[in-house]
Amino acid sequence: LGTVPRRFPVETSVDKRFEVRHPTSLYHRAMKTLQAQTDSAAPKLPEVAGALSGLDGLLIDAELKPADVELVFEVVLKCLSVDLDEVKRYTMPRAALTCLGNNVPVFAAQTPALVGGELVEGPRLADSLLLRRAADLWPPLKRLASHSNQYLRPLADGVLREVLHALAGQLAAAYEAGGALRDGAVAMYNTLLRAFREMETA
Repeated sequence: LGTVPRRFPVETSVDKRFEVRHPTSLYHRAMKTLQAQTDSAAPKLPEVAGALSGLDGLLIDAELKPADVELVFEVVLKCLSVDLDEVKRYTMPRAALTCLGNNVPVFAAQTPALVGGELVEGPRLADSLLLRRAADLWPPLKRLASHSNQYLRPLADGVLREVLHALAGQLAAAYEAGGALRDGAVAMYNTLLRAFREMETA
């Protein structure tokens, strides 16, 4: 269902089943599932993957609360970090990669969002999860981009490139902004630089 609004944006824009604010919409059902599975001591992995797939086509054009975006990001990160030796199928990391890759501007806070009940235009560097959590994203993305699976590897490689492309622009913008944003950008740059150098010497 998550691919429907991406393929048919005009038709779904007037369909209540795909409206973010409608209480019975796909968005609310998927978010409710993510929250329930996140709070569960034994989350049902297929339901998590299904919820991410359902949200995939809804995030980019919706005015979301930063807390909702952060919840989706945390679930994406967990799905990317699963032990692939312990899962029979790659449904979870594949759903997470697709959701992340298709919605990089959302996680980079480059799209409009509801902040304090008001619509705020992007980009909002202080809210960018890419800037804050790039160091957490790097290990699982790097691992998946070098995986032996012929379908998972190119998908992860493409998403990694998208993330790094967006991150590069935001690091430069944060450095120019000065203050705490500059300090954070410098720290993140140094962290990633060490990771790149480790790859070269590995």
